[in-house]
Amino acid sequence: MIKRLRLCTIAAFVILLAGCSGVKESRVYGPAVYSGDAYDIKVMGEEHSFRTMKENRLRIAIHDQSGEPVDAADVKVKLTMPGMFCGEVNAEVVRDPSGDYVAMAIPVMDGKWQAKVTVTTLAEKASPVLLYSFYSA
Repeated sequence: MIKRLRLCTIAAFVILLAGCSGVKESRVYGPAVYSGDAYDIKVMGEEHSFRTMKENRLRIAIHDQSGEPVDAADVKVKLTMPGMFCGEVNAEVVRDPSGDYVAMAIPVMDGKWQAKVTVTTLAEKASPVLLYSFYSA
C-alpha cells in the first residue's frame, strides 16, 4: 500500500513538473511613447508575452496631431540585449492596412531585450529613437 501511494505521489509530481516546465511567462512593459511637434509615436508589443526563437511583433503607431497615420520615410527596429555582446537582431518592418508599422523579429536568447526604434520623416528635423524593453522566455 505504501509503495502504491509513493508511486502515485511520484507520478503526480512528474506530471506536474512536465506540465510546468514547458511554459515560461515573459514580462512586457508598457508602451514607449514619443510626442513631437509634428507627430506622436507609440511602440507596443502585439502579444502578451515574447517567446525566444519565435517571431514576435511590435506595433509602431505614428500619428500626426490630428490623429491620422503618418507616412514615415523610414522605420528601423533593432533588438539588443543590454549588457550582452550577442549583437543586434534586425527586425523586418512592414506597413499594415491600419496605417501602423509592424516590426517582426526573433529574440535568440531568454532574457531582457530592448527594441531600438528609429523613425525618420520629412516632418521632423531629428529622428526620434525609442527604447521598448521586454523579457523573452
